Amino acid sequence: MQVDQLSISLPPYLLTFLADYQHTHTVSSPSEVIVRALELLQEQELAAQVHQTAAETQTLAKTDEVAEQAGPTVLQRMGGLPQHLLSVGGLSDRDTRRALIAARVEARHQARS
Repeated sequence: MQVDQLSISLPPYLLTFLADYQHTHTVSSPSEVIVRALELLQEQELAAQVHQTAAETQTLAKTDEVAEQAGPTVLQRMGGLPQHLLSVGGLSDRDTRRALIAARVEARHQARS
């Protein structure tokens, strides 16, 4: 394992804690104490992320349940997806969409006249 060196400054109370921890837990060096502390901090961060993700998942599940209980969506009440628009290719282009809509409006207007 490659080890890089880092110089840090600690307040006296943390230096005392570091020395006491090293002595009581028979840790070979202050660096090892710092490594253990950082590993614990990393585990805490991962656990917090897992907890947050679980909470967000529960919120989304509740939102889905509420949406299902609320009844049909506007799109569903209007009869679903407009298949006549989906069957035409190239609708990602704005000019193509405009031309198609204009043609449908003109056809409807001609049919009423």
